[in-house]
Amino acid sequence: MEREDKDLDYGPNVARLLDPPVSPEEWREAQVKWRDPRRRFRDTDIDVLAVRLQFGRGMRLSELAELFGVASSTISARSKREHWTKRMRESERRALSRMVILGACVRNFDGGAEPDPDFLARASAWDALPPRAPKTPPPLWSPQSPDDASEIQTRGADALDPLDDPDNPDRTHRDAVAARLRRLLARLDQRAAELGEAAACDCDGEPVDGDAGAVGGSGLDALGAASAEGA
Repeated sequence: MEREDKDLDYGPNVARLLDPPVSPEEWREAQVKWRDPRRRFRDTDIDVLAVRLQFGRGMRLSELAELFGVASSTISARSKREHWTKRMRESERRALSRMVILGACVRNFDGGAEPDPDFLARASAWDALPPRAPKTPPPLWSPQSPDDASEIQTRGADALDPLDDPDNPDRTHRDAVAARLRRLLARLDQRAAELGEAAACDCDGEPVDGDAGAVGGSGLDALGAASAEGA
């Protein structure tokens, strides 16, 4: 036998969240909205409007995932698809909060679990959260012993460079690249000197392109070839 609307008992803890009391028209509208499959996340009984409300209060995705048990990627995809607002107006938050509470009551009325007052109070909270500074990423390297910490205090801010750590693989890579660059530059200098001497001999001491020992177009081609060989 189906329950009648007059048999609905919110309970004192839920009833205090519904102020003013629910009218019959509002209750019927809440029933229609809750029974729409789009109102819940797929394969769950989690109210989408509750998540949207907390998102509009300023809650982070990780906090929403922890509170409702829904993956943050799922919440992120839904918020982008439906263009959720990160900072809702107070009137919008109040209206959503009431819909969330009524949705929980309809679920219980339809034979679902009885609303948990504590969880429902958290899920339907509508007051805006204060803005929070973005999280700062952890440092790439930090002292591993008290001696390292004292050394940093002695040497100053320059010691905070991660490449100062001799065990850092990035430092080894940097040193290897620097060594290769030095070898390449030395080969280029040597090749440029050889080409300059050859050009001076070909011209019997006459300057090339206005400067003695300057390298012409063919010399530049040779320099490019030497650079390619070094790379």
